[in-house]
Amino acid sequence: AGLQELLESTPIVIDGVPLINSEFCVDGFALNGQNGADFVIVIPDEYVANMQPFYSLYAANLQGELSEDSYNNLKDLVQKKNALYDTIVWGRGTDDFVTVTDMVQVKAVQGKQICFVLGALSYPLIYIGIIMLCVGITILSVQQLSDLPGYRRNYSILQQMGMSEKESARLIGKQIAVFYLLPYLTAIVIGAGFTVWISAYFVYYTGIHSFVLLYFMEALAAVTGIYGIYYLSTWTYMKKAILA
Repeated sequence: AGLQELLESTPIVIDGVPLINSEFCVDGFALNGQNGADFVIVIPDEYVANMQPFYSLYAANLQGELSEDSYNNLKDLVQKKNALYDTIVWGRGTDDFVTVTDMVQVKAVQGKQICFVLGALSYPLIYIGIIMLCVGITILSVQQLSDLPGYRRNYSILQQMGMSEKESARLIGKQIAVFYLLPYLTAIVIGAGFTVWISAYFVYYTGIHSFVLLYFMEALAAVTGIYGIYYLSTWTYMKKAILA
């Protein structure tokens, strides 16, 4: 807002001609480094005819992906041909989350590099999360199994009162489900709120827009699968131990 007000109140003067701001855009355009620091001013071509360009940017669409060796060769060639490379002072803006200050940028190569960095950070956290999840569910299962003598006595009384074995097995499943669902639903509520909050900041700092709940749903599917395995194992064992 401050920059927009400044451009509207203070016109840019080129060769004695004041230029009035006609449009103000906010886009994720890597405004940190070779494209400027925080903002880029675009002016008509006729007003820059007498100016000397500092450098130019070229973009190209390639058929297929550029190999990493070709990328390195292209990068070395550009640096050797450009005498100003070592003298460039890269602009430093506030877009500091994901920035690349390089004269040659290839989407496929940089995508692999970013995936490697994110993977190196994510996998240890995923591993720790799975270990903690398994420990927590194991505690729930052990707590249920430790009360087997009491459950066996209670269900024996229910069977003597006329409850069939099939109804008893169904009741055992509902009992374990209630015990398992309390922490499960609590985690979903907390996790969904945290995911929406952190995703908003991720979009703010990177400019990358994606379906906010995509990663949360993937994690929820994995947790639900692990939960389901523990639930079925506990239910099967308790059903055999109580109704035997």
